[in-house]
Amino acid sequence: LTGDQRVDHCAIHCNTTSVTNRTYPGVAAISIEGCTKALEIDENRVFASPQWGIKVQGNTTVGDSLVHHNRVVGTKALYANGYMIGIYKPSTDVFENELSGESRGVHLDGTDGHAEGSRCHDNLLAVQDQTNAEYPDYHWVHGIKLEGATNVVVTRNFVSGVADDAHAEVRCLDIDVETATGVRVEKNRFTAKALTAKSRAHALQWTSGP
Repeated sequence: LTGDQRVDHCAIHCNTTSVTNRTYPGVAAISIEGCTKALEIDENRVFASPQWGIKVQGNTTVGDSLVHHNRVVGTKALYANGYMIGIYKPSTDVFENELSGESRGVHLDGTDGHAEGSRCHDNLLAVQDQTNAEYPDYHWVHGIKLEGATNVVVTRNFVSGVADDAHAEVRCLDIDVETATGVRVEKNRFTAKALTAKSRAHALQWTSGP
């Protein structure tokens, strides 16, 4: 598809347990790739996925790129890089989504993707994750992950994460912006809890950056 794209009012269960390559293409309940024009993904319900719930990719954006008012509530990451929403397209506005599952939350990636200029705001996230075949002994879950994306805004999100014996270390906000500029994070609420001594819980994990 080469024009504007919209996916709305769908109820999706992605029940596969097989992911041949967790980096690309991976598996997503909703996957829009190579989209350079306008995009809107809204009012969908994702009830199951072994990796991404919603994944959007494209190296440019002409028009509005919107991901909003979706409920991703049943994901269970069986592999690494399992995000309920993965943004790899420029200038994408992610807002007023409800995300709750045994997987990571929102990924804004400007290192391997093109999330520069994106906004993540007014979302409700509850995250946990478990070990997997790639990380059988130690693993971690991100609420929101900023990775190398410039001019990104993260504001007014409510993020909670819980670590216990069955689930991995929690990082409500993970910042990896070694070469990124123009990143703004403000007016969010991050709540990280560790119910046992097995794993730590961080409201903020500063992985890299100035």
